[in-house]
Amino acid sequence: MAGTIDLYWIPLGAGGTGFVRMNGRICERVSAWFRRRKALDLYHTAMRVHPPDGTLVVETMWPTPGG
Repeated sequence: MAGTIDLYWIPLGAGGTGFVRMNGRICERVSAWFRRRKALDLYHTAMRVHPPDGTLVVETMWPTPGG
């Protein structure tokens, strides 16, 4: 039997106190200002992998170099 993979895009700071969301927005706005571009929405990504013998969850929360 084959496994499945679920990919999630989670808004930065979802479910938290607002501290992470606020600091993420400030950092993104400063970065956008320096690069003369529009500020973008920030997200965490999470992947849930369901192999035949269990479940794995992988969450990433760092910027992609050059992305």
